[in-house]
Amino acid sequence: MTVIWNAEDGKDEERGFVVFRLVDPERWLGSSFPVDIWPAGTEVAENRLYGDSWEVKLWDVKISEFPQKPEWAEAVHVTLRAVIDAGCRVAWISSEGYPFVDPPYLFLAEDMSGSVFAALTSAGDFFCPLDPDQPIRAISDDHLGLLREHGRGLADAAS
Repeated sequence: MTVIWNAEDGKDEERGFVVFRLVDPERWLGSSFPVDIWPAGTEVAENRLYGDSWEVKLWDVKISEFPQKPEWAEAVHVTLRAVIDAGCRVAWISSEGYPFVDPPYLFLAEDMSGSVFAALTSAGDFFCPLDPDQPIRAISDDHLGLLREHGRGLADAAS
């Protein structure tokens, strides 16, 4: 998994991942990345994508080393829970080079299949098939549908 890091040309890839946060602007309380639960040397940069009626906040996370499977799932869950508690409807992890589309197409399998590696909804649905020591595994297209349903009004917003 990789992330583009401090690259003016957009080509400087580093080991890492992207945390996406589907924000309900009326409920957003703000949050900060829980860097203390990740390995020393982890760095984070924040970005934002938005339209008139939706917002997706991103954390580009550059990581020196990936935790092993049990610690990985725990760190992912704690990270996603922090942003859900701050007012997000859906939070998920992906990597540079995997498909992402803006609403109204967010989480449609035909556009994002294979690109969400872990996710948490504000209802507590947690999916994390990814093991950083194994080939990349994404959540199922059925789970993408659940994310879309949970993000209704934001994931399918016209602009």
